[in-house]
Amino acid sequence: MDRKTFLVALLVTSCAHPATIPPPPPVIAAEPLEAAFRALITYGEVGGITVSAYCVALTPSNQSAVYLDPPAPLVGRLVATYANLRSASECPLSRGGRVDGPRRQRVMYLILSEAATSVGDTVTYQGSTNCGGTCGVGGEVRVVKRGENWQSFFMIKWISSVPPNKRLKLAARVD
Repeated sequence: MDRKTFLVALLVTSCAHPATIPPPPPVIAAEPLEAAFRALITYGEVGGITVSAYCVALTPSNQSAVYLDPPAPLVGRLVATYANLRSASECPLSRGGRVDGPRRQRVMYLILSEAATSVGDTVTYQGSTNCGGTCGVGGEVRVVKRGENWQSFFMIKWISSVPPNKRLKLAARVD
């Protein structure tokens, strides 16, 4: 296969392809929705982009473009750990994207569907990150009851299209 054919094949397969990145270590929190958002935050550094603000949002369904604010007490607990986090209505951009300035800073939305499924001690949310254009990942966030706490795992099912001359690096951060 010559270089041109390889690059075309890479470009075609890079759009919303199944992810092969292993999940980070689990995240623990006091309630399921908080644990789910904390799992999304572990994927906060994407491809060398500086995230200037994390914006947490709920959607009425996985296909909805409407962003709703999570409960204020939950946002307050997250802000106690992540000072650059805010609810969707307080974000500088209505969607993820580049913030004007000298560096490649971005607003990253952390989005969970309100429509979660629950079986026994396991709650599953559809979750995604969006930092504008072709910057984002999505999949299932599983939250499992462990004693008095909830443990969450973000299983990436898709990665947004990435131009062939860019690399997508995901770095897990567990606080």
